[in-house]
Order: sequence, then C-alpha cells, then structure tokens
Amino acid sequence: MKPFAYRRSMALGGAREGGARPLAGGTDLLPLLKQGLVAADTLADVASAPDPRARSVERLAGGGLRLGALVTLAEVARHPEVRRECAALAEAAAASATPQIRNVATVGGNLCQWNRCWYFRSGVACRVTGGDDCPARVGDHRHHAIFEPGACIAVHPSDPAVALAALGARVEVQGPDGSVRTTAIQSFLRPVEPGSPEQAALGPGEVVWAVVVPGPTQRRRSAYEKAMDRRAWAFALVSAAVVVREEADGTVADASIALGAVAAVPWRAEAAAAVLRGRKLTAELAQEAAARAVDGATPLPGNAYKVPLAIGLVRAALARLLEPVPGPA
Repeated sequence: MKPFAYRRSMALGGAREGGARPLAGGTDLLPLLKQGLVAADTLADVASAPDPRARSVERLAGGGLRLGALVTLAEVARHPEVRRECAALAEAAAASATPQIRNVATVGGNLCQWNRCWYFRSGVACRVTGGDDCPARVGDHRHHAIFEPGACIAVHPSDPAVALAALGARVEVQGPDGSVRTTAIQSFLRPVEPGSPEQAALGPGEVVWAVVVPGPTQRRRSAYEKAMDRRAWAFALVSAAVVVREEADGTVADASIALGAVAAVPWRAEAAAAVLRGRKLTAELAQEAAARAVDGATPLPGNAYKVPLAIGLVRAALARLLEPVPGPA
C-alpha cells in the first residue's frame, strides 16, 4: 500500500481540499487502497466531522426525508420514519453486508463505492483499467449485467441505491465553495467508462452531502427483495425495489420498479411499472407486471439465471403489498 497522510476533517465539505479523499466508514476505500486501485496522498477522516445535518435524518417542510451523507446504513434500517414512509429503503439498508459493516458504512459512501468485478479488483487488465478487452465477457460473468452492457459489464453493488431509484430520490452534492447542487440519483450514478472506474458523478472537490427522498402525494407503499448466494456479507445476485402510490379506492396511481445487480446502475423497469398504473393490485396483476420487468434483457450464457430470478423477486415484492394497510404510509 502506498503511504498516505491522515487528517481529521473539521467539515464534510472540506474533505477533498488539496486532492484528499474523504474517509468515513472506509469499507470500500481501504480495500481499494490495499489492492492498489486507488492512490491517495491524503485521507481526510470525516467520520467525526461536526456536521449535524450530515449525520441526521430530517423531516422536510414540504414533505419527504433528507438523509445526511454520514448517516450509517444501520441507522437507516432502524429509523422509524424511514421504515414507515420508505420501507424499501429501510429493508435495502438492512440487507446490506453484515451488522458490523452496516454500523460504520454511510449513505454517501455506499453510493460512491466501486464495482466488485473480480477481474477489475484483482488487477487484471480490462476496459476500465485501460485494456482493450473485457475478460468477464468470455470468462466468469455470473454476477454481471444483463441490461445494456457497455464497455464494462460490471454492476453497481449498492442495495440502498436500488430502493432510492425506485423512490425517485435525489442526491445533494456540496462543492468546495459550500454551494449545493441537487441531481436525480439516476444521473448521479453513471456507467463505468474506459479508464474511469468511479461511477459517482462528482466534480473536483465535491462530496455527497445528503440524499433526499420526496414525500408521497398519495398513500405510498414499498418493498425490497434481494437474492444472495449466502445470507450475510454477500452482494445481490438480483434485487428488486417496488413502490406503488395508491388512490383511496386502491387503484395504483403511480408505480416504479427498480432492479439491482442487473446493470451498471439501478435498472428502472418501466414496462413493468406501466402495467400497474390505473389498476388495482392483485396476484394476477403482480405476475403480469413481473414478467415485463425483464423486457430488453440480453443475458450472457453464465448469467441467464438472472432473468427468471428478477421476475420472481418483483413478483414477491409486489405480493407483499397485496394486503391493504390502513392510513397514510
């Protein structure tokens, strides 16, 4: 590992001064340093930065919740308002990694983590590292993308990002001058490009400041399902977040469905969501919508199992919403 300087940052917004890299939970950054994939002259420890808004979940005046970048996944998973209004997000946070990691991993860091392709992480030459080919295409691609594979077919590993995509969340990004810009999470996360493994759309000196989940305009219910090859410390084989907003009579006014571990970024299954709109949710409708969740999938030989798995997870998540829940959610 290349030697680096360490400093405690007095504020999250100044963590990137002088080209430093912010260090919060460190659950991805430290392995990247050890693997030689990241070189940092300075790490700015923001875990103890005295930024109250960066460490809290707030109720917004116009409705919705704001999650500071330094809120841990464990705090998201157990927060009563997140559980009540954004169940899919709480469930996604609870399904991430292990209890030990959830206690230190942060909302901001989770969104900024790098892909987990074993070829890339092992230092094998690939399109991301400046090579000419993607070894996963002809090698072991069990965990790789089945939608819109580009130069890199690795998938984004975040569980919360999938739920946030379905919930229509936005990311607040703070610049070095203290200004804050807001962008949709679908724009904040971008596919990997040759020579550029970072998927978070951050400019020089910028850091994730918060994530904002809009409030529901109708009764909103959501659920998250994740399939893994073991029960703990495993990334998703496939995951699914479903969100429905209902009229008083139970008609689905709007719906959104996002899939994880199937594309470079959380995949919005628009055809599946369209099936639900204007209709009342039933087991038959859930099955119909789930079948459309994989429209456009182009799996490789080793990951074709993800197609029926995605269908099953969307159906299972929708099935959990079949029982009516009284009152606003």
